[in-house]
Amino acid sequence: MRNILDEFARLKASRAVGYRAGKRIEPENIPRRILGAGYTKGQLWELAVRRVLEREHKTAPDILSADTVEDLVETWTRFFRDAGVSGWGLERGRG
Repeated sequence: MRNILDEFARLKASRAVGYRAGKRIEPENIPRRILGAGYTKGQLWELAVRRVLEREHKTAPDILSADTVEDLVETWTRFFRDAGVSGWGLERGRG
């Protein structure tokens, strides 16, 4: 779960605008690049879960099969939705 929370934070941080010497530095904005503009917070959570589990699948494919990854993405996404994560699917992300 910690890896999922870390990934969610990493995805949100990738949207942050920075400034150096008074010049605006455009963010990488990973969620927008993958999900497109107007994604929901729920989609952002699902992306974080998917990225973590796919990384785990690449390191140990014999333990974590592709089908298992899909099942776990669905389970973890449902967990965050049922846990009452605010704005699930209602608020649009900054895309």
